[in-house]
Amino acid sequence: IADRHPTRFVAPARRDRGRVPMSSMFKTLTAVQKALGALPVAMTPSRVNGKWHAPEFSRRKVAELRKAALSFDLDWVQDTARKPVRERMKGHKHDRDRPIREAKVAAALKKQPELVAAYRAKMKIKPTTLEKLTMSTAELVLKRRLAVTSGKK
Repeated sequence: IADRHPTRFVAPARRDRGRVPMSSMFKTLTAVQKALGALPVAMTPSRVNGKWHAPEFSRRKVAELRKAALSFDLDWVQDTARKPVRERMKGHKHDRDRPIREAKVAAALKKQPELVAAYRAKMKIKPTTLEKLTMSTAELVLKRRLAVTSGKK
């Protein structure tokens, strides 16, 4: 690459591959202490005159500052509590709703004999095909009215 593009800079191989490189911003202890002094405010966005301004330290810079503070054996108290891990699965909706559905079915089964009796009574009132052919409309209406009034008594 170097002989084809003489203007391009080719970085030499790094010797310190084992250690994590520190940010150029937080190399000294005084820089880290100064940044830690500004921290609670410097890492949150602020609202000035109705406009939101970005925080002084981005999340990446805060992460680098945390790493630098821990490497200098300084206390880091800005860690936020993580959300607790859910201990058990939520399950399926049909499993959660099963007791409600079973109670609904049991209540409907208690009403079933009454519903069957009402249906059978209605079917007795309904004229058969033979009655439709042999009786007049007035006779069919009269038969229906008599069945309804006798059922109420």
